[in-house]
Amino acid sequence: MTKRLLLILCFLMPMLTQAQELAIDWSPYVNYDRMSTGNMTKFAGANDKYVYSLFSPTYKKLDKNERTLVVYDKNTMRQVGKLHIQSSVDFKNVRITKNVVYVLSIDNQKGKEILYAQSYTPTLEVISAKRKIYQVATSNSIASRHVTSAQTIVNKDANDNLYIVAEKPAAKNENVQIEYCTIDSKLNQVNSGQITLPVISLRNTAYNLSNFSISDDGNILCKNTIKADRETRKEEKIFSYAILSVIDPAKQTIKSLPIKASGKHINDFEYFSNSGKLYVAGFYKESEGKYSERGNGVFVSVLNVTSGELENTKFTEIKAPKVNFGLLYLERIKQNKDGNITLYATEDENIVITTQTKNGTTTTYKNIKGDILAVNLNRDGSLNWQNTINRSITYDQLYIRDVQVMCNNENSYITYADRYKSGRRNFFNRKSSKEMRDILTYYKINTASGTASAQTLKLNKSNTEKSKMKYVNATALSEIDNVLYLDGFQLRPKTGFKAITCFTAPLCGFGCGYFYIKMKNGSALTGGGCLGSIKIDK
Repeated sequence: MTKRLLLILCFLMPMLTQAQELAIDWSPYVNYDRMSTGNMTKFAGANDKYVYSLFSPTYKKLDKNERTLVVYDKNTMRQVGKLHIQSSVDFKNVRITKNVVYVLSIDNQKGKEILYAQSYTPTLEVISAKRKIYQVATSNSIASRHVTSAQTIVNKDANDNLYIVAEKPAAKNENVQIEYCTIDSKLNQVNSGQITLPVISLRNTAYNLSNFSISDDGNILCKNTIKADRETRKEEKIFSYAILSVIDPAKQTIKSLPIKASGKHINDFEYFSNSGKLYVAGFYKESEGKYSERGNGVFVSVLNVTSGELENTKFTEIKAPKVNFGLLYLERIKQNKDGNITLYATEDENIVITTQTKNGTTTTYKNIKGDILAVNLNRDGSLNWQNTINRSITYDQLYIRDVQVMCNNENSYITYADRYKSGRRNFFNRKSSKEMRDILTYYKINTASGTASAQTLKLNKSNTEKSKMKYVNATALSEIDNVLYLDGFQLRPKTGFKAITCFTAPLCGFGCGYFYIKMKNGSALTGGGCLGSIKIDK
């Protein structure tokens, strides 16, 4: 009997261990209401103690100007506070730092944008009432009213300030200029300035050409893509490259650096700061040819902010069977405590197909996802290990993001969507709709050795009632501060609405029209759900 019990325990231990690797916490149930709660729009951010979610009403007259911001305790997912946001102009976004929550709205007019802000404590108590904080000149074209130039950015690891950055309209063959200012928690201006970028516009612009972020030391980082001139193409054999600019907002200085190397095409790169150093890492090819797979690999450099030069650049060729480096999209970069860097990327191809028919043109969209590549580099940039996750899925939309990464000192956990079971890509091995909703697929990789295994996280027990079931969607996961947050809302048509729809179905025109209107404005829907967090169980 004792031996039999030991055998049973030995069999169950791996299962128990796997179940405890990732822990899930759920918020209390939230009832759907199209006038107030509406849809869960996104997770707006987090600080040390709280995570914030935005809800928007589905009632058409409110969806541009009203939102509900809800704050939850990060550990328990219990609601701590709620703020109903109303604005006479368009709602813009919410920005979160350690000690301040900024709520922003914008009046986008022809020729100018006016930005308004309110500031709150982490538990949504008022710090400063709503007021105008910024105005920027934009293009006089009618289209400029539908494009926002002013970008609002924060970095909670740097400070509690709100950064506002905007490109000024540029004429063809003119250098691009940006203007910026920083705002403190009381909505007072800390500093402001204008900077000319080493970027020449190839056409008249009415919107941003640049990608902005804030480094951990409070500098503004600006990323631009440059088309190489004829001489550069001939001598260095590259057709385009990126320029990374570091702007000190207090000193109004800029240092810019081309991210390029002779004969190497850098597909995609990201940058991050750590201990006062700015790291640049990504993927490269030795040829931009569409079908070339020669010299594929990864690179890593340290950007010396003082001299404005790349230092200790290391290009490492790697061999990843069946992975097309020309399609790689860099999802995440993680740096371990030992200084090693891990890059996570996925094959990502976006296709737009327009066909001509007798009734006009038809346009279809596809986002084809392929294998996921994980590459770990030692501190000197040399290759430590590489791993490929086989998966395949196609979406009917463009630019879908379905890969997230969490890490601890020992392992990385990569979540992703895959249409197939066990990596075998055939019709008989496809996942059902229920499997896609009920189970989260993830890959566990030991960050020291690279050993890996595919695993699944099931959200519901076998006897869970249908009304209480939780569902997961890999495309709706948000990674914030090494925790995955998910929206478990499940909406269904009201009983009366279903009955009326069935009754009017024979009257096709009226029934279809009634169904479309009621579903679109949310008045036919009921239900609700919970917000959840997935953590690495330490």
